[in-house]
Amino acid sequence: MPVIPVQYESLKVSILPYMEPNTRFQISSRMPSISALESRIPLSIENLTFSSIDTKVNEASYKLGVYRDHGRNETPPDVLEMNQWGGSSDDINQYGLIIHPGENNVLPGDFDLRRQVLEDVPANTEGQERHLVQELRVLKMILAERLNQEYIEDDETRNAGVGGPVNVMMETSYRRMTLNRPIEFIES
Repeated sequence: MPVIPVQYESLKVSILPYMEPNTRFQISSRMPSISALESRIPLSIENLTFSSIDTKVNEASYKLGVYRDHGRNETPPDVLEMNQWGGSSDDINQYGLIIHPGENNVLPGDFDLRRQVLEDVPANTEGQERHLVQELRVLKMILAERLNQEYIEDDETRNAGVGGPVNVMMETSYRRMTLNRPIEFIES
């Protein structure tokens, strides 16, 4: 049986306008030659839903995620799990900290779907660093207990601010979170 290519006009008038939108998206992504034509023809969408997690066109859901690759280094278990679920929904900088580039920029012609305006907070503040060092100290203490070793304070965590309600709450929270986790989880 001979293969007869579809003509441009047939595709434009008789096929693409009546095709299900998600099928059109798939065809367009696989065939760059019709991508320009496909984008000019109106879509027949029955149900379009925007949420903070995904966009749904009819019954198909589209989600954008940041897949984190640690190169030659071993990927931490929590990052592996996040990657398996489609990646992080947050944008991150080179240090792995969450950033919000361009979220507060609404340009002419844009639809503003924000529920709130996010503050531009500097990514590396002394307060954040102090908090991370406190977290590290608590996790080192929990790890030492799990390995039946004595916790010895090191230079990295010595000035982390011992005591106080914040540390007690943080320690309680991390103990609960790591209760049934393997030692490798705490080490990561």
